[in-house]
Amino acid sequence: MNTRLFQQFRQPYFRTPLAALRPLENAANYDQVVRFVPDESNVSVPARTTFEGRISVQPESMLCAIAATSAQAAGFKLQIQDLGTKEFFWSQPVRWDNASGQGNTLGLAHPMFVFPRPRMIIEPGMLSVQVINLADIANDIQLALFFAEPGRPDKAPDPPTPGNAELSRLASLARHAVRNKQILSGSGAGSGSTSGGAAAAGSGFPPYEVMPPGGRPFHYQAAVNCPAPGTSNFVVTSFRVPIGWTAAIRSIANQYIGSGFVEGSGDLIWRVSVDGAYQPGFENITTSLGAADQPRRLEGVILAGSNQLVEYSVSVDAAFAGGTGAAGKVVCGLFGWFYPEV
Repeated sequence: MNTRLFQQFRQPYFRTPLAALRPLENAANYDQVVRFVPDESNVSVPARTTFEGRISVQPESMLCAIAATSAQAAGFKLQIQDLGTKEFFWSQPVRWDNASGQGNTLGLAHPMFVFPRPRMIIEPGMLSVQVINLADIANDIQLALFFAEPGRPDKAPDPPTPGNAELSRLASLARHAVRNKQILSGSGAGSGSTSGGAAAAGSGFPPYEVMPPGGRPFHYQAAVNCPAPGTSNFVVTSFRVPIGWTAAIRSIANQYIGSGFVEGSGDLIWRVSVDGAYQPGFENITTSLGAADQPRRLEGVILAGSNQLVEYSVSVDAAFAGGTGAAGKVVCGLFGWFYPEV
């Protein structure tokens, strides 16, 4: 893969990633491939919602760079998870125009966001890519992910080079790190650890289904005066997930206390968002759900990662004739637990 073919590499702020790409430049039997999310052009992501796509590549592929387009100026955030290592690429979703922190892109019509170091993808060679539309309207979004991929098994290989030896070393380190994580997270009998993807003490349940030992329950709830008609997305209660933890929201509550509210009419619309992205199924709640002392248990779970902001908001229709201010109360509650992130 000849990195000098890309105009961006002539810029001085790309010297560090360019140096990190040397093993790939010097390796035999690697091809440049591009994968797209969504994998069709002109795919529209609804306002303030999340699109998830899966990408499959050959194990030992290296993700080198990302390019992106957004039809709306508000843009989007993205997060990538390696389903082999269970690692997220960033501690929280990042803006599409600053995905790798490479610096100023002024003057580049279609900037390529190059990782400071290529990311090794090990077995099973699968990535989960989440795209979070930040616009208040539907947005045509597409990501292009640039990989250096090992040649197919049916392709006659060239003799290996020192670059191939370096890539094999990196792949071995990545696999070794995964094995160590499995040991530390309690895959061995009786380990008692609470930090992995499975609950401790061999319960067989993941930590978002049953709170593991060492988990921390939370109850975030508030009652506020009903905002004025025409108010949009007034935050009633919110919290930020502690760094190094994951939040599992298992129950919620929202209700109006006062007169004039008609259930399901759209007079009031409640929404749950994570880092500004409305959660599917919780972006248009028009009826009461439980109460602060008797929350509605979810059939599934809402997950929020380390340092992400969770908000429970209400919008009031401009024609709402019910009590506002001190004459009406809006109640919201979020209930669940924190557990150490994997």
